Amino acid sequence: MDGIFGLAYPSTSAWGADSPLVSFMKQNNYYLAFSMCLHNDSGSTLTIGLNAHSNPKIAWSPRVFQAYYSVSLESVLVAGKALKVPAKTINGKYGALVDSGTTLIILPQPVFDAVKASFKAVCSSYKLPGVCGVPDAQSIFAGNCFDMTQDDKDHFPDFAVKVKGIDKIQTIGSIKYLVHQGNELCLGIVPSGDEDVTILGDTFMRGFYFVFDQVSNSVGFADQSECPQ
Repeated sequence: MDGIFGLAYPSTSAWGADSPLVSFMKQNNYYLAFSMCLHNDSGSTLTIGLNAHSNPKIAWSPRVFQAYYSVSLESVLVAGKALKVPAKTINGKYGALVDSGTTLIILPQPVFDAVKASFKAVCSSYKLPGVCGVPDAQSIFAGNCFDMTQDDKDHFPDFAVKVKGIDKIQTIGSIKYLVHQGNELCLGIVPSGDEDVTILGDTFMRGFYFVFDQVSNSVGFADQSECPQ
């Protein structure tokens, strides 16, 4: 079940209380921050109470919506090219939520449609399974899964976001956004439908080291090499 252990701000709580983790940190006089390193097949880590602002390799973006760990995106990129979608549309109602309680990358419908078009552009040079030569209702964009060779996976384009205030573009390859369903692979990027939200869930978070700092009200981004040992 998603979100079974709340980590966000009190305003998201049904009774307006701190999350169990924040309560623990306050009771023990820890610095009010936690960080996550999520991995596909090795042990993931959660670190609490670490003030990471002294690490120059962590880039910080201010939280833009009161209730969640959300950041402002300037653009979404596929294969290194920014989609022709306004930043206002990309950010939806709340900015882009960095949320470990959500499994996939969720995008507003116009953004998802632009991603879909960029993937289909690859068809002129390589037949991507589930993308090229299949009806939309039977495609990978409709939630269907497909057998893929390593060569197939290598030809799926990179997905990236440009976070406002951070120079480095945050990029993940197909190894992160193609999700296993048995022996087949599905697309870990889905449309939000009528909700008009952008969520960078576990599929995206597995590519980075994230720090959630309630003291500075900011989210830190770094390569996974910066994960605490």
